[in-house]
Amino acid sequence: PIKKWKRRVLYAGFSLAHSEKRVVDAIANHLDEKFGSGSIEVHYRPHPIPIKRVDDYEISNKNVVVFNHQNLSRTSLPATEESFTNSIESADVVVGAPTTLMLEAMLLGRPCLIDLTTDPYHRTTASNAAKNSLHMQDLLAVPDLQIGYTIDEILAGVDELLAHESDSISYDISHLYKTRDVLFSEQLLAFLSSE
Repeated sequence: PIKKWKRRVLYAGFSLAHSEKRVVDAIANHLDEKFGSGSIEVHYRPHPIPIKRVDDYEISNKNVVVFNHQNLSRTSLPATEESFTNSIESADVVVGAPTTLMLEAMLLGRPCLIDLTTDPYHRTTASNAAKNSLHMQDLLAVPDLQIGYTIDEILAGVDELLAHESDSISYDISHLYKTRDVLFSEQLLAFLSSE
């Protein structure tokens, strides 16, 4: 992992409308109360696609570092850059909805906690999406992956992961991909070169 001065919790934003800013604020407030204001950094990385939310909640904890994706009028996802990987590697704990960023965090061995909270504003909360999306259900089947269904469970999970003896966790994610299959790039090349 990347060397840093303070311990860090990274919240990875969801691609669907979900009241995640409330969760981010709750994590930051909890850690400030438990360890002292700003003693543990809380970083919030919203999903790179701008998402309309019904609730107008804004993060009030001034210690939260919010990642700025710059041009939100673009028509594609931003390029993956070194700072993206560094933000995951430098996190002591990664919290977020069941998304590809959480899978990337698990691949990097970061301690992870899945946010499956609901809120009274959106039908697309992480919890509802996870119940109805097969790829999210597969992600939730990862052994030893912490899941929080309420904000209190998320706070308890963050505490537990911060107290974890090791700074990394090896997750068994072999059920999420087939390592014996030919790479997609090779399959595509064979298809394109066939008559």
